[in-house]
Amino acid sequence: MVNSWLLLLPIAAAFGWIIGRRKSAADKQLKPLSHEYFVGLNYLLNEQPDKAVDVFVKLLEVDND
Repeated sequence: MVNSWLLLLPIAAAFGWIIGRRKSAADKQLKPLSHEYFVGLNYLLNEQPDKAVDVFVKLLEVDND
């Protein structure tokens, strides 16, 4: 019985390490949301769609340089 636990412990540790590596790689792909995005959402929730659209349009502007 004790031998079984000793064999399962390294396997469980390796499995946890693999899961942790996979999660950290997925987190690196996510872009952080800007403050302006949350301001736009706040305007939408407060039923101010005109202000929300203005904020979201500013977020979509692209600098050609």
